[in-house]
Amino acid sequence: MTTKRNIALAAPIALMCLGSAAYAAPVAQKSKPKPAPTVTLGASASQVAAGGTVTLNWSSSNSTSCRASGGWTGTKKTGGRETVTVSADSSYSLSCSGLGGTAMATVQVSISNGNAIAGGIWRGTDPSTGGKLIGIVTETGNFAFLRDDGSQYYGTFHTVGNDLAGTYLGALPVGSTYPDGSNYGTGTVSGTVVSRKTISANMSFTTAAGTAVPIGSATFAYDKMYNNGSSLADISGNYTNTADKSIININKDGTIFSQSPSTGCVVNGLVKIIGATYNAYDISYSFSSCTGQFAFLNGTTAVGLGMMDRTTEPRVLRVGLHNDAAHYVISGAYPRK
Repeated sequence: MTTKRNIALAAPIALMCLGSAAYAAPVAQKSKPKPAPTVTLGASASQVAAGGTVTLNWSSSNSTSCRASGGWTGTKKTGGRETVTVSADSSYSLSCSGLGGTAMATVQVSISNGNAIAGGIWRGTDPSTGGKLIGIVTETGNFAFLRDDGSQYYGTFHTVGNDLAGTYLGALPVGSTYPDGSNYGTGTVSGTVVSRKTISANMSFTTAAGTAVPIGSATFAYDKMYNNGSSLADISGNYTNTADKSIININKDGTIFSQSPSTGCVVNGLVKIIGATYNAYDISYSFSSCTGQFAFLNGTTAVGLGMMDRTTEPRVLRVGLHNDAAHYVISGAYPRK
């Protein structure tokens, strides 16, 4: 009687015969690709006086070595900090290599013209309401100041020495109006700025209907959170709009999608990095499918600024967007899920 045996093979094999002999040859297995390295590089300031210093800070992953070029040179650790002297406009680059390839990051530092820099995240109080104001100001002076009632002031600062001046537009949340029936207006601001420390501002404002609204003077303190830097990887994720319970999804390529269950509004938007060194983003929203009192948003696009507020847990995405033609603003604080 012949006994049959079942043979379980631990790995795929191929049977090959040579004459009367047979043997099993293993099938070659493909090796997994090595993870690609990443590198981030930031500077403590984007502008300094000639002969001033900045601190470069960097980190990398999946790398075993790094090399500097441009305004600095030499072999560097895979993460660290270094202070450099800047005598002219300079570009600092860092290449980090690993088994999965090479990645590079670059940061620019320029010589200032002697004028103070208004860029930063600024916190203060609106003198006309007593409510909190949070300002996002880019290195070029574009700003959005978000009031805690959903109102917003946005415009551009200019500096000469430590003197600050600018013009701005302001608007109330959708559905709100000033006593004269208008919901937006224009204003001017003047004052002084000490870079990365304080802004002292005197503000005036006139509604679209011609009513002067007293605002007064305000002082804003610099929030070092501005130095945290920005990246699409950091800002990507899901956020909750607590006003209408919608979810705002930001993908790793910066695209935005959201749909409101209460207004029907569909938002398609985009996040862009302004400069990786600082915590400020360009953000845009385009609207469709809105119903009811929000139908006027359909076909419009709001643009503005955003930043990641890490003072709370979960962290909060703050945005200040506007549309000048339709005269509306969006001031939001969206907790991360």
